[in-house]
Amino acid sequence: TTTIKPSWDVACVLSTRFELTGAVYYKRSIHTSRGIPAKQLEPDVTLNARALTATWFLEWDSYYDFLPDRFAQTLKPGVSRAFGANRRWVVSAYYAAGINDYGRLSQYRYDAGVDVTWYPRKYR
Repeated sequence: TTTIKPSWDVACVLSTRFELTGAVYYKRSIHTSRGIPAKQLEPDVTLNARALTATWFLEWDSYYDFLPDRFAQTLKPGVSRAFGANRRWVVSAYYAAGINDYGRLSQYRYDAGVDVTWYPRKYR
């Protein structure tokens, strides 16, 4: 499947400890050889709070699926922490849950995970 996914993103710094980010993605399959083509509108809102030397976040991740005309919603709380030389490594732990019927049916009932990211250069 070949898919395009343009986005529009915005970030709002509320204070030295709080940030609100939002994004809207439009996901569309332009070629599908197997399976169901994607046609979705994906809004995403995240509240980040800096406390206890970590960043705590609450993400509302959802999408509107045009083909079955359904809206899936998930909620993901988690925590991130940077470490290492120049703080180039970031580890994030999260727990996600579907918060409506279609979110649980199409995504997952519950999902926990850890993401590890390495940033090769520190931006100035």
